[in-house]
Amino acid sequence: MCVWSVSWDEQLRQAATLKDEGNVRYRSGDYSGAMSKYRLALANLKTHQQQQQPTSDQTYSLNGLLVDCHNNLAGQTQTLVYYTVSHKNVPLCF
Repeated sequence: MCVWSVSWDEQLRQAATLKDEGNVRYRSGDYSGAMSKYRLALANLKTHQQQQQPTSDQTYSLNGLLVDCHNNLAGQTQTLVYYTVSHKNVPLCF
């Protein structure tokens, strides 16, 4: 399915569903699966954003989803790095 052939409202629903699926995967311990869902939601939203201009209400929802997905992705990256490093007994330095 072409991302841009879908209305903004439908695209926002699909992205919210992907974000929710990522949350479910995170809670089950599937961190890389969660990251994949968040990345897919972000990619779909950005592609759609390049093709169609959202209304102001849609922009508000879009920005909320973008922030949520970016925050969740950042949290997953940190969790995955911590998990990987902690199981190898390697100190993590930033």
